[in-house]
Amino acid sequence: MLSDAEIAARPKIRLEVCERSPTGKALSYTIAARSDPPYERFEGRTLAEETQRLEGEICRSGELMTFEEFSVDRGFEGAIGLHAVVDAPSLTRDVVSGLIERFLALGEVSWRAEQPVPRNRLPETTYEQALRSGEEEESTSRALTARR
Repeated sequence: MLSDAEIAARPKIRLEVCERSPTGKALSYTIAARSDPPYERFEGRTLAEETQRLEGEICRSGELMTFEEFSVDRGFEGAIGLHAVVDAPSLTRDVVSGLIERFLALGEVSWRAEQPVPRNRLPETTYEQALRSGEEEESTSRALTARR
């Protein structure tokens, strides 16, 4: 999306001291806010705004397929990591237990479903859009409550 020169010109991450000890030693840091410049090729949007726009477009298009799957990560000392995608309306204890049971039954190997998750069970909005929608609903609810 950006050229190497544009990437190099983007503002760098800068740390600011949050807390100091009585002797002046830095105890904790925070990432300083940075401004992302607008780009003509994105019709004046920043990279973050363009990324969010494209994510929404991809969600609505239905072109990508999502599969239930899990993959093994053996990079943990004394344990096995598991990355998983599950087809469930919410992540509950039963869903996680079922995932673990399937993983063990298949012999602790990576697995992918043969068929993609049906499109009608996938979200049509991005995570960011859903958060904003929830904030708007909460704000409207507070306003209605205040009028009563």
